[in-house]
Amino acid sequence: MDTPNGVLVRRCFRIMGVRSMGLTITPSDVTEEEFRAMEMIEGARQEQLSTEDSGAQSFQELLLRKLSRR
Repeated sequence: MDTPNGVLVRRCFRIMGVRSMGLTITPSDVTEEEFRAMEMIEGARQEQLSTEDSGAQSFQELLLRKLSRR
């Protein structure tokens, strides 16, 4: 998680956490890269709900694998 992608993922999880607490986030509050990463996070969550990735030890590991494939 100390890679640039790891930093991005942590920031996105913090942004998504703030949203879940009820604070308002506008498009001007996030970068395009953060927005795309949050889309990937949500897609990965949906994918994980439908079929588990047997090789990933955690959701964050699954997401980092997906980011590194890009």
